[in-house]
Amino acid sequence: MAFWHPFMEYLAEIFDKDINQVKIVMWFFIAFFLSYLITFIQKPSVRYYYSMTTGFMMNYFMFEGEVIHPLCMMLGTYILMRIIRRERQQMFVFSFLFIYLSGQHIYRMVYHYGEWGGEITSFTMNLVCRLTSVGFCFCDGLTAKDDEFKEPPSFMWLLGYTYNT
Repeated sequence: MAFWHPFMEYLAEIFDKDINQVKIVMWFFIAFFLSYLITFIQKPSVRYYYSMTTGFMMNYFMFEGEVIHPLCMMLGTYILMRIIRRERQQMFVFSFLFIYLSGQHIYRMVYHYGEWGGEITSFTMNLVCRLTSVGFCFCDGLTAKDDEFKEPPSFMWLLGYTYNT
C-alpha cells in the first residue's frame, strides 16, 4: 500500500466518495499544476525527461501495481519494431497491442465484474492508439526522403512518448 493511501482514504471519507473518485480529482489538479511547471523549462531535453518522469509518477499514483502494463506494451512495441521488417511491422504492432488490451479487458470482466474503480485500461486504451500510430507512421516513413525516418524510435523516445502526460 502506497504512503498516500491514508490521506486519500481520509479525503474519501470527508467527501463521502470512493477513493478512486478522489484520486482522479487529485490527479486532475496535480496534472494541471505539473503542466504549468513545464512552461518554465526551456531546455528540450530537460522537458522531455520531466514529462516522462511526471507521467510515470502520475500513472503510479493512479494505478499503482498495474503500471507494469504500459511498460509491457511499450517494450513489446519496441521489440517488434526492431525485429520485424519495416514494411509489415505496423500490423504486428497493432495485433500485439490489441490482443494485450483485449486480455486486460477479459481479465477485468472475469475477476472484477461490476466493480467500479480506476483501472489501467483507461490509460492503455489510449496507449494502443498512440503506439499503433508510431508503428504505422514509421512504416509510412519508408518512402520519405528525410533522414529522420531511417531508424526506428529509440527506447528512451518510446518511453517518453508512452508516459507523456
